[in-house]
Amino acid sequence: MKKKYENGFSLVELLIGITIIAMVLAVATFSYTPAMRSYRAKKGIQDFKAMLSGARIIASRRNIPVLIHSYGNQRIDMFIDKDGNNSYQEASDELLYCLIFTSDTTDPGRPANVLKLYEFEPLTILSSQTRTGQSALSLGFTVGFEGSTSVSSIPFLTAFQCRAEPNGFLRIRDAAGNEVPFGAVLCVHSNDVMEGNVSPERHYALAFATTGWMKTYHLDDETANWVEY
Repeated sequence: MKKKYENGFSLVELLIGITIIAMVLAVATFSYTPAMRSYRAKKGIQDFKAMLSGARIIASRRNIPVLIHSYGNQRIDMFIDKDGNNSYQEASDELLYCLIFTSDTTDPGRPANVLKLYEFEPLTILSSQTRTGQSALSLGFTVGFEGSTSVSSIPFLTAFQCRAEPNGFLRIRDAAGNEVPFGAVLCVHSNDVMEGNVSPERHYALAFATTGWMKTYHLDDETANWVEY
């Protein structure tokens, strides 16, 4: 009688296969995590840049100032100040765009009174300094415009006000209410902040000025220099 053989894998073959799959998944996860963190921080900056650009366009088209307020609590509103009190009031003002940054993945939900756009940025926060303690965007060169102070370092703002005028100019005020010629917003991934020095932190920043000048920058982890992108 001929001996019958069962088709399949031996235990050793299965263990080898499982080990290979685990190694591939580990490498993929290691590569995916930094890329996703960079994507989230970069997207937060790009969305804020779109908000600033949109405010200038709407102000010009409607011939009315458009205000952008960041309250320091990770929420930024773009609105038309219909009652003229220089602050957002749900009952009287027109909320055009709401941008919310959070350190977790819980979406607070689109505000019912947002007439235009709403963006939720999970695991992304606005920070007043980098992991190494930099509280300003160091450009490495001097930026200046007619009627504005020339600077080579622009402070990071978390709580601020920005008013887009119909003529295309921006009026920027810091948390203390002082009018400043330049400002910068820094976005980082919240897990990078919580892990401290365990992993390199992704930094993306937007610098902007009263003239409407805007540039996006990325902090190079190897050289520690800000690079325009």
